[in-house]
Amino acid sequence: MCFVSHPMVLLFPLVLTVVVIKTRQSSRFLMSQALADPRGDEDSLLAPPGTVLQFPDRKAMKKKDAFLGKFFSIAIPVLLQQILQNSLNFVDTLMISRLGPTAIAAVGLAGQTNFLLNLLFFGISTACSIFLAQFYGAKNRKGIKRITAFALEVALAGALVFCVLSTVFPVAVMRIFTNDLEVIASGKSYLEALGFGFFFLAFSQIYGVGLRSTGKAFIPLLASIISMVANICLNWAMIFGHLGFPAMGEAGAALATTASRLVEAAIIVAAVHRLQSPCAIGLRTLAVPRSFIRFVLPTCLPVVCNEFLWAIGMALYKVAFAKEGIEAIAAINVNESVSNLFLTAILAVSNTCLIMMGQKIGAGEIGEAHRYCRRFTLISLAIGGVMGLLLFVASPLLVIAFHLKGELSRTALSCLWITALIMPLRSFDYTLLTGLLRAGGDTRFSMCCELGCVWLVGVPMAFLGASVLHLPLWQVCALIHLEEVTEAVIGIFRLKNGKWLKNLAAGGR
Repeated sequence: MCFVSHPMVLLFPLVLTVVVIKTRQSSRFLMSQALADPRGDEDSLLAPPGTVLQFPDRKAMKKKDAFLGKFFSIAIPVLLQQILQNSLNFVDTLMISRLGPTAIAAVGLAGQTNFLLNLLFFGISTACSIFLAQFYGAKNRKGIKRITAFALEVALAGALVFCVLSTVFPVAVMRIFTNDLEVIASGKSYLEALGFGFFFLAFSQIYGVGLRSTGKAFIPLLASIISMVANICLNWAMIFGHLGFPAMGEAGAALATTASRLVEAAIIVAAVHRLQSPCAIGLRTLAVPRSFIRFVLPTCLPVVCNEFLWAIGMALYKVAFAKEGIEAIAAINVNESVSNLFLTAILAVSNTCLIMMGQKIGAGEIGEAHRYCRRFTLISLAIGGVMGLLLFVASPLLVIAFHLKGELSRTALSCLWITALIMPLRSFDYTLLTGLLRAGGDTRFSMCCELGCVWLVGVPMAFLGASVLHLPLWQVCALIHLEEVTEAVIGIFRLKNGKWLKNLAAGGR
């Protein structure tokens, strides 16, 4: 495998960031020492008479070191876990690709149910982490338990709904996206085998964000590593018929995913209770007071609605792409599997931003929170640029790995290059909307901005390009990315006016 396509290369932007900051600090310190030293041999290094020498602010340097230490202690485990999760999707698609374009399209369309539920869980866990971070900063242990219990109950209810849709109505779900009978049959077998794993996913998502928000980010990472190894081995055995298993194709991939989710959930739940984490809940703590629910709902509900309605918007993109044929769907699925691998560092920054900003706001350190805001903005742009460059360079080799041929290969490559070019702006949007604004409790504005751009810009552009103008697939992708440009412009104005920053921890005691 090419070096630039290796998952560990995704650590590079984080390492680059710390090297740049450390080098900048060192250069400032050495220059100030040179100016202050009257015994220097070079006249050019001596300060002119009457100059007030500027020595480095050691207190500020210590704060920067504390910021970087905290940043990397959260970001690296989150980054590695994101790499593992997205590598899992990448490997799934890579293995399925050996069964042909129809299998890729079927799993991609059937996977929209999984995608919608994942985004619902992401919304619930993100809403939960807003309060977890601020409660943890305010040392409010009771609040941590209550918000975890409430989030888990909502997640399990969502898992039940999606399990019923996948196992009882799989054909109806597939007909939303396509009328191709062969694709529907393959997708049906995939959905039926995937449904029961949604309950395991609920536990690992909610408890996982609880551990990360309370300083135990390594445990979800370890669980993801073990889960990924189990998934790859079971994929190989169940898809192609090894180790005594029959060759089950698409259904085998879904069963492998379900089994690996069970393993991950078991590890995380056991660790939470064994370590007596603040987010560990029992039967007594499942009963959440109504007053607490009324307090958290105005902040949580916009986040959950945001992610779920955003996911529906993404699913409608697939409906638009499906109008260009099965090969277009296959190309888009490859584009998503590859580009999501490079989005991991960006998601790690936004998640770290949410936790660190929330802790500072919850502790009442508003001035420090504003400084963190500036740093995270710069970091997001830098990492987005690096990830975009890596994706652009690695795309030709990664497309070859999927065994795509002819026009399908060229289409997938063009879509990946478009995605690479927009990556810096996408990184900024992620950090702004899901990191900074949500950490400050400004979830309603974040919801209106993101959903407004998806439904009023992205979705109309998708159908305009695919159904009206009949543009090539890569040009439709380019039109859809106007959504990100609009988000950035609106978000910057909100960030500047300062109305987004609110301390929520005081009300949850």
